[in-house]
Amino acid sequence: MAATKKSKRNIEDDYSRTIARFMEKVAIQHGGGCWEWLAGKDKDGYGSFQYGGPRGEQKFEKRRAHRVSFDLFCGGLPEGMLVCHRCDNPSCV
Repeated sequence: MAATKKSKRNIEDDYSRTIARFMEKVAIQHGGGCWEWLAGKDKDGYGSFQYGGPRGEQKFEKRRAHRVSFDLFCGGLPEGMLVCHRCDNPSCV
């Protein structure tokens, strides 16, 4: 089977769909508050999201939603770095 190359438009569509799918699970508090995760959470209260990278280039796995949020909106998370919550709310993304 021959490998296929995604067009720039398909990559942009994948990214837009991923953001839309993510944001369906978020309630934004007015006044600059938390982005509260509304979907599934792990035993520690952190949101979880099925994710394969911003453009689906990796294997889809369940990941913590606040890390996915950083990846989607801040351009990636370097290996070994942490995403810290200013609000200490594990449901905040």
